[in-house]
Amino acid sequence: MKLSEFILDVFRTEKISHVFMVPGVHVDPFMSAFKNIAEVTPIVACHEGGAAFMADGYSRVSGRFGVAIGIGGPGITNMLTAIALAHTDHIPVFTLTGEIKTYLAGRGTFQDSSSEFLNDAAFTLPLLSQKATVNDPNLIEYQMQLLLRKMLSYCNRGPVNLSIPSNIANTESTFKYQPMSESLYFPRFLDHATANQVSQKLKSCSKIAILAGTGVVHSNAASSLIKFAETFSIPVATTLTAKGVIPEDHPLSLGVFGWYGNKRAHDVVLRQDLDALIVIGARLHQPDTLTWTDDLLPKKTLIINDIDEASPFPNYHPDLFVLGDAKTFLDFLIQNNSQDIYETTEKRRLWLEKIIFNIDRYYDLENYTSEMIPIHPARIANELQKVMPKETIIFSGEGAGSFIVSHYWKSFFPRTFFSPVKYMSPMGWSVAAAIGGKLANPNSPVVALTGDGSLLMHGLEIQTAARYNIPIIILLMHNSAHGNPQLRGKMMGAYEENFLKLPTHDWKKIAEGLGLISFCVTEPQELAPTFTKALNLNKTVLIDIRCGNYSTPTYDFDRYYASVQPKKIK
Repeated sequence: MKLSEFILDVFRTEKISHVFMVPGVHVDPFMSAFKNIAEVTPIVACHEGGAAFMADGYSRVSGRFGVAIGIGGPGITNMLTAIALAHTDHIPVFTLTGEIKTYLAGRGTFQDSSSEFLNDAAFTLPLLSQKATVNDPNLIEYQMQLLLRKMLSYCNRGPVNLSIPSNIANTESTFKYQPMSESLYFPRFLDHATANQVSQKLKSCSKIAILAGTGVVHSNAASSLIKFAETFSIPVATTLTAKGVIPEDHPLSLGVFGWYGNKRAHDVVLRQDLDALIVIGARLHQPDTLTWTDDLLPKKTLIINDIDEASPFPNYHPDLFVLGDAKTFLDFLIQNNSQDIYETTEKRRLWLEKIIFNIDRYYDLENYTSEMIPIHPARIANELQKVMPKETIIFSGEGAGSFIVSHYWKSFFPRTFFSPVKYMSPMGWSVAAAIGGKLANPNSPVVALTGDGSLLMHGLEIQTAARYNIPIIILLMHNSAHGNPQLRGKMMGAYEENFLKLPTHDWKKIAEGLGLISFCVTEPQELAPTFTKALNLNKTVLIDIRCGNYSTPTYDFDRYYASVQPKKIK
């Protein structure tokens, strides 16, 4: 077998079903390799950035990793934003770039990315968990093992890159690959000595809340979280990226805390009489803390659990930090260390009955049934929730409409809601990521939420979905503007507001020209029937929904953001 086939066979062995790529002369060896490794299906994207976003979506849904292939030079530079997103969000993505033949390096060769010319390592290394260049075919087995281990490392999880010259990719190989241990995907460990102190810290704390973050998702700890919450009657708020780790119709679910989070979650977690807050796998960055507000600190004790001791930002100093994965931590608390928490359970139930469930879950609930034209995105969430099954997977983009829908949408399972709004929030992510997500989980409906500004970036990946008959539903919240910037522009003046308008393109015609089935919806009553049609078609569908650019439910975030002032240098 050739080295190119060996690499694809590694992906097959690691249960990767699809690889996303853009062809080019330096990855030509892989075209033939796919013919011989039939269990790995290539998806040819429109753009290398789209391919890498697809790999990102595949990784998030599957819980394993995604693969993107392209040439060096413009291929790797096109992937950079997606690589940066995977880096900041700790998403394992394996990028493979084809390089010029070894004997042409540094000689003024077309698309030379080697260290002798463009030197792509110089601009990719800060974003990678590991990079390797195959200069000797005898090192490929070692390099693949190193890259996979670094990519999945719990304290350094993120994207990696393998650069392979095309002449080396065509050399013969006799290597045999040994699969990664499943423990690399879901590491299990706990600092038991510190975990033993949790019960004492919670002694006499009757008003306790949990803030669950992405670590609960990565640890496959949702069932343990629900069991712990139910055993001790503790309400649970989640970060946006952990949405669904507790069903959002569960009596103990507070909803999302943070940027465009839920009113109930904000009111409970920020209560001055909250005794204790247990943060599980949340990194406490700006969007998830309402800009690092001190109101997040409880009256008595803040407990943080994370798999990486370097993860929590220094904006908060916990009274107890417990190192370990979320599942092992929660299971330990259920099985041990429980008496002090049990003693306050009845008081907590009374607190929940009197306080928590008298608080509205959402802001501006009247918008949920709005008859406004142009359509209000909150009404889209309402009608979509009526039609779609509970296991529907949502890829929420970064537009104003997506913010609103995500506020009102309820998720019921882990790995069914994804958003890049954490650190990077690149426009154009959701459609490409949804393609990867659908291929990772073909049995669940997949919906991509996007705006017309975002669709102008990587929007042509709708053609990729249609070309491969990947049945995703793309909800275009078409407000003829760069939505969030225009909302800010309105507060500045008429010039700024008009500056951020967009033409009202006929996206229905554009989509149909690219091979999609498409609908245009202008009235709220048309939403549910159109969603039902799209779901039943089981095809690639774009629904162009004519929306207004209405204010997003980010009131608490905006309030705390406005209060932040730069610290004076003494």
